[in-house]
Order: sequence, then structure tokens, then C-alpha cells
Amino acid sequence: MAITNTVATISGVLNPVVTSYIRKNKDKEEWTMIFSVTSGVFLFGALFYGLFSSGERQPWTSFETVESSTIIIRRSINDTLTT
Repeated sequence: MAITNTVATISGVLNPVVTSYIRKNKDKEEWTMIFSVTSGVFLFGALFYGLFSSGERQPWTSFETVESSTIIIRRSINDTLTT
């Protein structure tokens, strides 16, 4: 989680720098280049996610509920008790 937040923050910091580097004459072609680069970054992220993600449920998300007379205890498959 921290790695993805770092990458997202870096791209947010670098965006104004790259935009100001490309946009020197403030004409339409430069803005087309900026939006093309942005589209390429988003397309890369979507393709990467589509190729390497999975919808399989992870074992740490499975819980079984054990009911007692006073409290309900949720026990993980790894026998970690939480109340």
C-alpha cells in the first residue's frame, strides 16, 4: 500500500514540472502532447492492472463466526481471534 501511495504522490509532484517543460509557447500542439502523455500513462496503468491482477479471494479474508451466549467471536482461518 505504501509503494502505490508513493508512486501516486510522485506522479502528482512531477506533473506540473513536466507540463511546464512541455508548454513553452502555450499553443494547441503542446496541449495535445500533454494530454497524449497523460493518456499513455493511464493506458499503461490499466493494461498493467488488467494483465497482473486477479479476482481470487485471499486466505486472510476468510472468517468463520463462532457464537457464544454473551459475545460473538470472529475467528480467522489462521486462528487469530478478534472480537
